[in-house]
Amino acid sequence: VGDTVADMQTIRAAQQIYPQQQWRAIGVLPPHVQHRQQYAQHLIHHGAFKVLDNVQALTTEFIVRELGAKDSG
Repeated sequence: VGDTVADMQTIRAAQQIYPQQQWRAIGVLPPHVQHRQQYAQHLIHHGAFKVLDNVQALTTEFIVRELGAKDSG
């Protein structure tokens, strides 16, 4: 989870080093960004699997639905 291109690139690098692991970069739009849709596309271009409006959107439901994780609760 990150809000910069560098964060997305970190996940890409991890994928190269540990290809046996499943990696998903989740982008979060910083509150100060004015051109939100443009910034979201920028993060996706650099490897974000999904981009959220804020970190509060990273819920258990999101993780289960989008990442296929099992809900243990």
